[in-house]
Amino acid sequence: GIGAGDLQGAGGGVDMELPCGRFYFDTIETRSRPITLRVDGRTLIYVAGDVTVENPLNVIVGPMGELDLFIAGNLEATDALNLGDGTSRPASVRLYVGGTRPILMSSGTTLAGNLYAPFAQLRPADRVTIFGSAFVESFASSGDVTIHYDRAVITADEDCPDIPGPMPDGGVPSDGGVPPPGCMTCGDC
Repeated sequence: GIGAGDLQGAGGGVDMELPCGRFYFDTIETRSRPITLRVDGRTLIYVAGDVTVENPLNVIVGPMGELDLFIAGNLEATDALNLGDGTSRPASVRLYVGGTRPILMSSGTTLAGNLYAPFAQLRPADRVTIFGSAFVESFASSGDVTIHYDRAVITADEDCPDIPGPMPDGGVPSDGGVPPPGCMTCGDC
């Protein structure tokens, strides 16, 4: 019931719950409306284009939630971008940006997660706080930026099984491996 174009264009505000699973969007735009996404399971979001934040974008990750957000294009936030659940679990949010334009973060932005954008410059404005890490091509700030490095990202994969498991759709691995016990849905492993 969630379409690829549901987070772009005009309209009223959006408050969307994304359960455990994989979701694809053409773009994410808050040009004329705020967007709130609630993530309560292990969730992957793929964005084919850009993420443009001109009204608030809040991504709330619940206590059992994890988010991998893949943006093929660019990320530009000229309004509030709040990603993650604050200071308690930054390793549960991973943000990958493939674009080459500078990543702009407006004043007051809070990123509670780990940013990987090896081809883009990170340009946060004044009063930006990052709980996690930023792996970027370069960094240039126009004001005070605080980064609290979260060492938990180093061991974020330890919950993943070392042997091949089932595919999220319940299929069997192509190598014929035996699924680990209990790994039957995307919320298990």
